[in-house]
Parts: sequence; C-alpha cells; structure tokens
Amino acid sequence: MLTAPDWQGGLVAISALEPDADGRPTLVESENDIKVRHVKTRVRFRYEPPARLSWTQERGDLKSVAGSWSLEDLPRALSSGCPRDRGIAAAPVAPLTIDQRASTPQLMAGAV
Repeated sequence: MLTAPDWQGGLVAISALEPDADGRPTLVESENDIKVRHVKTRVRFRYEPPARLSWTQERGDLKSVAGSWSLEDLPRALSSGCPRDRGIAAAPVAPLTIDQRASTPQLMAGAV
C-alpha cells in the first residue's frame, strides 16, 4: 500500500500512521494532486483478504472520501513475465489495470 504513489496516478505521497496486528497500514495520510492544488486526507483502510480493500476518510481537505478495490490476478504479462493485477475501484473512477512487481497477496499483506 505504501508504494501506491508509484502506480496510482494523482497520488503524490502516502505515509502509515497506524498498523493492524499483521503490520499492514490501517490509517494512512495521503497527498493527492487534484491538478488545481494538492489535498491531504487521513484515510482508514479495511483489509478483506484475499482480494478486497476498502477505505474511508477520517479527516482531511475533502468533504468525504470512501471507496474500495476488488483485486484479481491476471495472467503474467507476455513480454515481461511480471505478475499483473486488476484493481476494480468502487469509487467514481474508471477501472484500472496495474502492472507492477507485487501480486494481490502481497498487496493484501501490506507489502505494497
């Protein structure tokens, strides 16, 4: 989760404020580039292994933030051999495909 700025467009920075019992970030502070200005939010994550992650804003510059990702493994990329995941966002954004070195189990374990 902490490397999300590497693959999530508009996400500038993220830092963990609280972990759960497994060491995964459950409360994070993020900085987002919304093109007009950068905004900060404090977001609480809820892990629903093996493949769902949801969040709600606890405080921040925006009136409200809530959403979720449902993740599914895709076949390895043909040219790179890297694992690929598809994240379907349940928020007012388009579905996305994430090409990254981490797999869905690593994301749910908090390694990403």
